[in-house]
Amino acid sequence: IYIPKYIRIQRQRAVLYDRLKVPGQIEQFNRALEKNQASNVFRLLAHLRPESHAEKRLRLKQQADGESKGNVKAAEKPRFVK
Repeated sequence: IYIPKYIRIQRQRAVLYDRLKVPGQIEQFNRALEKNQASNVFRLLAHLRPESHAEKRLRLKQQADGESKGNVKAAEKPRFVK
């Protein structure tokens, strides 16, 4: 039975990948994002960065000032990704 070369290569590659055990810490780099996708992800995550101590202090102070003046508006905590 004749098997084309590209099919043999596909089968051999599948067998090799099944036999090779690669740790997860190394395997994650086999599927890296392209540069434009990575920049989009980093831009999105920059908006979801946790607030710093100074920003939190300022937000809580403004909320306390607003409550002391009679504005009872619960300030929403900013969303972020840990």
